[in-house]
Amino acid sequence: FLLEAAAILGAGDQARNGIAYDQSLQQPDGGILVMKNYYKENGIVLWTCVRHAQLTQDKAWLESMWPNLERIAEFIKQLRRRTYENDSPLDDGLNPPGFPDGGIGGKHYEYTNPYWNLVGLHAFIKAAKWLEKSEQAAVWQKEYDDFMAAFRRAAARDMRTDEHGNRYL
Repeated sequence: FLLEAAAILGAGDQARNGIAYDQSLQQPDGGILVMKNYYKENGIVLWTCVRHAQLTQDKAWLESMWPNLERIAEFIKQLRRRTYENDSPLDDGLNPPGFPDGGIGGKHYEYTNPYWNLVGLHAFIKAAKWLEKSEQAAVWQKEYDDFMAAFRRAAARDMRTDEHGNRYL
């Protein structure tokens, strides 16, 4: 969000430097590694790149980033596949147990990592359409729809109600 603010305030070059730093964390498998079991950064980087391109209206820059973004999207897909290979059904179709941040340590079955990866894939699909990559957009839309369906099934299972009747996940 700081990079977004920088771009809005006319510091697009500085914002792009921040994005380059994020990209420097990309691993050979395509994933962005900030820390172990912290998967949400993949979706955040997808969203950040697309948002920056929208703010700067720089399709050429986004096109130049596209191979790296595809690798991140593919990594998210691989994360989802891994959930069917472990012993627990709690994460099926989402992400493996991960570090949720916000002062909560350790690995957990949680929703912040899947949420951000959904946000990132959604932005990636919009970018594919913007760049007139309709076939890629259609392929990734199917992946997104499957991911969202898994998210909604898990959310329905894990939804709770507090003492005031407020529903929360």
